[in-house]
Amino acid sequence: MGDIGRMNSRLCTSLLGMLRCTSCRAPLTQQDDAYTCSACGQRFPIVRGVPRFVAEQDYADSFGYQWHRFDKTQLDHAGKYESEPDLIRKTGLRPEDVKGKLVLDVGCGMGRFAEVVTRWGGRVVGIDLSVAAEVAARNLADREFVALQADVFALPFAPETASTALVFCITLRIVRQPSAIYPST
Repeated sequence: MGDIGRMNSRLCTSLLGMLRCTSCRAPLTQQDDAYTCSACGQRFPIVRGVPRFVAEQDYADSFGYQWHRFDKTQLDHAGKYESEPDLIRKTGLRPEDVKGKLVLDVGCGMGRFAEVVTRWGGRVVGIDLSVAAEVAARNLADREFVALQADVFALPFAPETASTALVFCITLRIVRQPSAIYPST
């Protein structure tokens, strides 16, 4: 099963049916080291346990560097209990809102809020444009969590895949089309 075997196998199995090609939106099939589009043949490699849905030149490496360097800085289980109160304050979410549900964490970074949601009983798919997705996968390897490296403007999912989406960690440094978020008036 290659690198993908290191990802949460139960969540990966259910995730496969939800994944779509970012080019033609057809379903994907799983191979040892990649997901492949059943229609157009596009290949999405799995590198260091993280499926890559962006071209290598699009990786936000410089932004991801900080998460590799400070990989546990904001995790509650690392001793700083700030993420859970911050998540509640910013979103109003409570454990009962996510328990047993699939949550999409867009701009997941090193997994700060995904850690909280998984502790509350939610299953999380974390998306990050940068290589921080690798750090999140490592930090949350024992949780109901899967990290994908993907672009928020080309998410590799079938419609209505997740119950809840956390989308407040995206910064303009990694958004290549700021006008899509902040249109000019």
